[in-house]
Amino acid sequence: MSGTTGHGIQGDAPTGSARRGARAWLLTATLVTGVLALVALWLVLRATLDDGPPEAEPGAQSMPVVAPAEGSGLTGPVQTVCAEPMTWAATDVRPAFVAAVTASGQAEVCIDVYRLPDEDPAKDYYRAVASGAWTTQSRATQWPWQARGEPAGEVWVELSWSPASLDNSWQTEWVSLGECSADGAGETRHLPGLVPPGAEGICARDAAVIGQPEADLSHVTWSVIAPQAHDATAMMLDVAVPEGEVPAFSLAVRQADIEG
Repeated sequence: MSGTTGHGIQGDAPTGSARRGARAWLLTATLVTGVLALVALWLVLRATLDDGPPEAEPGAQSMPVVAPAEGSGLTGPVQTVCAEPMTWAATDVRPAFVAAVTASGQAEVCIDVYRLPDEDPAKDYYRAVASGAWTTQSRATQWPWQARGEPAGEVWVELSWSPASLDNSWQTEWVSLGECSADGAGETRHLPGLVPPGAEGICARDAAVIGQPEADLSHVTWSVIAPQAHDATAMMLDVAVPEGEVPAFSLAVRQADIEG
């Protein structure tokens, strides 16, 4: 009896070992499959970073991107100035994908100057509106070291005027424009008295990516970071000049992180 029992125990040992080996192999195979699936998904997502068809050709965006609203009281324009179209370059680093998405395109900016209604006997008031159209013409995904030294993408829109504003009587605002979201979320900024002309479904977006690095009584500079993220922008400037004067405006557009 004891010999028979011993024979049965020895016969079960290889079977238990085989089962444990099978479970370990299955676990390893599952882990490897999961890792490979994640790597494949990462590669697929990385490959789509620069996806999308080329945008509309430069000039397709109607200008100006905003115009006086009905009842705004704005008259004019009394002056219109356009800068030469400028080619920009930008780099968007994506650490999670070990990638840098480089882009290039064209910026077109014009200003329209309007007379503001006022009852001030000593000053006249004017509003200059800079309309910007931003077209991305190419995108490419590179390894970060391949894009080393490429510009991040910061375009300055520079506006100057003469005569200078009186008594610090000037202010600026700005918005980015794009397609309205379904629920209107984030569309909280509007330029007073200005609306997109005849464009249904176009809304003002939060302008966190537009700043004002320089300003004084005779010039203002707006900074547009990541131009590839924009379709259209509008910057507004109100100035007060001596009664009877009409300010003359000039406009320049340049890439600050290339030209300095």
